[in-house]
Amino acid sequence: MLYDRTPGGAGFVQEARDRWAEVESKARDMCICPAACERACYECLKDFGNQSYHESLDRNDALTFLGNRAVSTGPGGILLPIIPTD
Repeated sequence: MLYDRTPGGAGFVQEARDRWAEVESKARDMCICPAACERACYECLKDFGNQSYHESLDRNDALTFLGNRAVSTGPGGILLPIIPTD
């Protein structure tokens, strides 16, 4: 779920929805580690701003998630998951 914490909204979620393919592509790019680390490092996912989540970060899990997700736009521009039927 994505939501905008700015009172009244700043339009970030709307823009993300409108450019969802770019969001997914950039997320995948961030998971390709130049240092070929096992889970996460400062070359790929870790930074000062997310240090409280470092133990939870795993680029392989993220790539699996991104590879298994597809979305469509529902009523009101809401992103809906597409559930495989097989």
